[in-house]
Amino acid sequence: MGMSMLKEKGVLAIITIGLAIRIALALTLPWSVPTDESSHLNHIIYMATNWRLPTVSSVCLPAAISIYTSTFSLDANDVTALQNLCKYEFAQPPVYYVVAAVVYVGASSLGPVFAFYSLRILSVLFSVVAIVISYKTIHLLTQNRTVLVSSALMMAFTPKLLETSAGINNDQLSWLFSATAIYCIVLGNRKTGFLSAFAVLTKLTCIPVAIGGMFSLLLRKEMKQALAYLSVFSVMTLWLFTWNAIVWDSPTVLHPPTPVLLSSLREYLMPNFGALTGLQATPTNIANLFQAQIKPNVVSSNMVSLFSFWFNSHTISAWPHHLGAWTLFWGTVVMTLTLIVLLGIYASYRSIPRGVFYTFLAIMALFIVEMNLAAFEVSLRANGRLFYPLLPIVAFFFGSGVTKILGREKSGTSQTGKGRDRGMSEDVVMKQRH
Repeated sequence: MGMSMLKEKGVLAIITIGLAIRIALALTLPWSVPTDESSHLNHIIYMATNWRLPTVSSVCLPAAISIYTSTFSLDANDVTALQNLCKYEFAQPPVYYVVAAVVYVGASSLGPVFAFYSLRILSVLFSVVAIVISYKTIHLLTQNRTVLVSSALMMAFTPKLLETSAGINNDQLSWLFSATAIYCIVLGNRKTGFLSAFAVLTKLTCIPVAIGGMFSLLLRKEMKQALAYLSVFSVMTLWLFTWNAIVWDSPTVLHPPTPVLLSSLREYLMPNFGALTGLQATPTNIANLFQAQIKPNVVSSNMVSLFSFWFNSHTISAWPHHLGAWTLFWGTVVMTLTLIVLLGIYASYRSIPRGVFYTFLAIMALFIVEMNLAAFEVSLRANGRLFYPLLPIVAFFFGSGVTKILGREKSGTSQTGKGRDRGMSEDVVMKQRH
């Protein structure tokens, strides 16, 4: 993708402003804001010191605490909190931590503060590259200016995405690999298996993207390529699931393992069914759903849906414990944003290759199922950052929804016809058209 394409759509300015905001946040956010940042930093330092995967018996190194005390003003309670969380991310897959460890070793020669902010800026760079690749994916599907600008605005300025992109964590690199894998799915490129494997080896929550890559090949009836994809993915990732099963007692490192019974599933789903399906998606119902996230000990309150894409669980936990005007306001905002995405799904059905459309829906559905299984296992509250491997997909549908509302489906180059298939190989396009 050339810079001229960014300029002609006015997207270069959007991405540049988004980059500037992320850099500003990376340089100013307090230590306690980015989610689990200190735990990720401990994993990076362990990797940089030992160059091997941590285990249950691995101990935290004092360097992380030293970095935080050199960078921020901490009291005794802050130090205790950092010590208590130090091993929280030790079970994460290794790819990000190897890359970050190399950066950390190089930057440490200039002092602990420089090393800390170098790791934050690394996250910023990963996130911006992921946005550019996601935009490129959307540009393959449409040249409609409204879709392109709307999707770019959403990716550049979603608040939770801004915050997470400015912290030290493995999320950004997993989004980058996932965005590139989704780009290859749309393009019909056979490198998707490698990219999906790297995404999973960075963060296990990217498994739905890997399944989506296989699904797209099966839809195109490319059985040999599907077998090759499965072989590559299995060879690259099987060792990780085996390691997790041996070292952490669970292939996916979900603790404690609990059986998912139908009765529990019914109890889990039904209380929020009306709000989640949209049948009763009123601001009050959505706000009630948010309020339920404050009580993670109640299993039925952890239901995850597409609405969760906009969640910030740390913000939610600080909301008033009653259904006030502020909660109603954010309930209305999140409901509106999600309904725009749903409208975009409806509007895109006939405007993009059918195989791509079904693959996008499958990946979204699998993420929702995966997050609900995680909620069962670890009482995980809905959190938007766990959904951001979906970024190019949700951004495209969001842009399509905005375009539908504004009645600009046919402005500029149409989403249908040749514009829709630009950049895709002809054999893939012909197989996906009906």
